[in-house]
Amino acid sequence: MIVTIYDGPERGSAEARGDFHFERTPLVGETVAFDDVVVTVTRAWHTPAMQHPGAKFAILVDSAGNKTGERDQTHYQTHTAA
Repeated sequence: MIVTIYDGPERGSAEARGDFHFERTPLVGETVAFDDVVVTVTRAWHTPAMQHPGAKFAILVDSAGNKTGERDQTHYQTHTAA
């Protein structure tokens, strides 16, 4: 599934970081690997824009809260969508 990742403390001020491919949609509270850090999904929502191609789901993460660069075995790998 293609998912748009927004990075910031809240949805209104978050910056879109791109569209990424996931095997399944990450849930709130799960961690994902993004920009060489592991971040927690703080919000997830459906984006049903049928007239536009691209991601139909989005997640919000806040990488500013985690700059350690540490990875663990529970995160999802992301791949930039073509």
